[in-house]
Amino acid sequence: MSYTDLFQIDATVVANEFLDKYMPRANGDYVKVYLYLLKNRVSGIDVETIAEHLQLTEGDVRRAIRYWEDQGIVSIGEGSDGKADRTPQKKQEAQAKSAPQPEVSEAELRSHYRKAEGKEALDRLSKDAEFGELLFIVQKYRSKILTEREEQILAYLYDGLKLPCDVLDYLVSYCVEAGHSDMRYIEKTGLDWARRGIRDVRAARQRTREFDAAREEKAGRRTAASSRQGMTRETDLDAQLLDRIIQRKLM
Repeated sequence: MSYTDLFQIDATVVANEFLDKYMPRANGDYVKVYLYLLKNRVSGIDVETIAEHLQLTEGDVRRAIRYWEDQGIVSIGEGSDGKADRTPQKKQEAQAKSAPQPEVSEAELRSHYRKAEGKEALDRLSKDAEFGELLFIVQKYRSKILTEREEQILAYLYDGLKLPCDVLDYLVSYCVEAGHSDMRYIEKTGLDWARRGIRDVRAARQRTREFDAAREEKAGRRTAASSRQGMTRETDLDAQLLDRIIQRKLM
């Protein structure tokens, strides 16, 4: 006797908490990578395979994995084939960038990235695959080719201030979405984050929430002040009109 269950389906279950809390604020490519990881959590994963299947770059996949690790909902280890999604060397580099940096004045850091030194930095970073991926992502966000000066600004944030690549990814995304695609504004925001010791996306996200809240509060105060001024002007006009009426009656 043969048996077929119409409702027996091959499915991947997604937690409602992910859909409600994490998905709305995540980059679309990050969500795609998470769902792929969820579907293949038993069979194992490979960055190259994920990138090919989702039509992303391997750098996109690694950034997505780092993002979900920072969120605390994904933990990536070595598979049965011995391959790791993040090699020990990469982990050491990430730890080095996330470690507290010695305090250096802004002027000292900027001095290393004036025009001449900036070109040397770009030559040195030309072999840094992660920095190359960052340049590519920033160009996609801003929908324009970076000038050499703009690349030097990113080199300053990445190599001079030691802001991690995923933090810079979030930084540029946030600024562009807020309508500030100018690299000077992006640099200014990056300097603020560096001064505050922000070294992961979670801390960066908290800072943007604080900034947005402060901006909304300031806008609210301006609106209230404008309303009060308007009411004062109307009251003054009413008072002037009443004075005129009284004067006419007295004449």
